[in-house]
Amino acid sequence: MALMVISTTSQISMQDNCPMVHSVWPSFWAGKMAMNRDSMLTVAEAGAHGKYGAFNLGQLLGLHGLASLIPLLAVWMLAAIAWRRIVPSKSM
Repeated sequence: MALMVISTTSQISMQDNCPMVHSVWPSFWAGKMAMNRDSMLTVAEAGAHGKYGAFNLGQLLGLHGLASLIPLLAVWMLAAIAWRRIVPSKSM
């Protein structure tokens, strides 16, 4: 659920009695990613991507919708593989 909120918009309406159901879930499954209007970057840092309020790595690579989350999932997968190799499994 946290992935759904942060990948769509972290600025959910507080007037809505159930923003997850009315806003976040439909936006996520429709592939509406990075809908924040404000950027965490300054104008100078935003550069060519200054026209967007928010963006993710997948969007920078030209991916759209849910596919824009593929780089994030790939990083998570690599981290899980590294973790499995670092932390030995307990033998019974």
